[in-house]
This record gives sequence, structure tokens and C-alpha cells, in this order.
Amino acid sequence: MTDYRDVNRANWDERAPAHAASAGYDVAAFARDPRHLSDVVTFDRPLLGDIDGLRGIHLQCHIGTDTVSLARLGATMTGLDFSPASLAEARRLAAISGTPVGFVESDEHTTTHSWNHGLGEIVTALLEAGMTITGLVEHDTVPWEALPGTMTRVPGGEWQVKDRPRRLPHTYTLQAVRTAV
Repeated sequence: MTDYRDVNRANWDERAPAHAASAGYDVAAFARDPRHLSDVVTFDRPLLGDIDGLRGIHLQCHIGTDTVSLARLGATMTGLDFSPASLAEARRLAAISGTPVGFVESDEHTTTHSWNHGLGEIVTALLEAGMTITGLVEHDTVPWEALPGTMTRVPGGEWQVKDRPRRLPHTYTLQAVRTAV
């Protein structure tokens, strides 16, 4: 494997079964409790508002916990990821939880979506697509230890950079809608 995408995909393919089996993702809770939501969607829920009846696509859906959670809130969801192993776990999760979600395998060569873009580029793309931005919130924590050895766990179970954590956002929640034509 000499192509970065192949190396990256292999990395995520290897992680998918471990993540699906880990307590952190709590896949079993989705089967046990039809109201269970992922920690990420629970965190973002106050910002989401009512999504019942909306359609959404979740890019980089990984093993589908957030995608299934959004569907449980009433959205018709499609998850997209480039890792076949991640999508196998996502489809298994949707099946055991009884949540109808479609999952699509794709990468930047077969879609118009590629990642990692700056915030300005993302906002501009949304505006050029005729969408209205309804919210933007920066977060100084993330739900996983994104930078091992440089982060600390904070109350609520999230992770934060140890050195001056408020100097830059760790993640953000961007909300946009397209008005019906």
C-alpha cells in the first residue's frame, strides 16, 4: 500500500471491529433501548432542534452510531464512509437496533464531498448550494481522545487539549437548511 488513502482505509478497517466491541461506542445499548442515542448526538441534540421528517447524510459515519441516532430522532438518514469494515459494522448496528438507515461506501473519487476543509470553505460551499446557515457553535472538547498524550478527560466524559484548550475549537456544530423550492 503506497497510496495514503489505502493506508488510511486499512487503518479504519482495522479499528471498526474494535470500536464496535468497545464500551465507548456501546453498540449493545442500541439493541437494548430503542431510545438510546450516541454521546455525540446527545451532546448536539440541543443544537439540532426538531429533525423529524428531514433527510440527512452523515459523512464519515464510521460504524453508524451517530447516523442511527439521528434516524431515531426522526430523520431519514444515509451514512457515507470509505471503510468497508466500518460500513459492515454500521449495517449490523442498524439491523440489530431495528433502525432503517442506508449506508453507502464512497470516497472523494466517487463523490463531490472530500474532507478536510477549512471552515470558510465549508461555509462558502453551503451558501453556494443555496443553503441557509442557521447555527454555528465551536466546542472546546471532543468525545474521543483525538490527540493521545496531549489531552485530558473533563467532566462529562469529553476530552480537551491540556495546553490552553480555549485557544482554538476542537470541533464545531454547523447547522444549515435548504428551503423548499
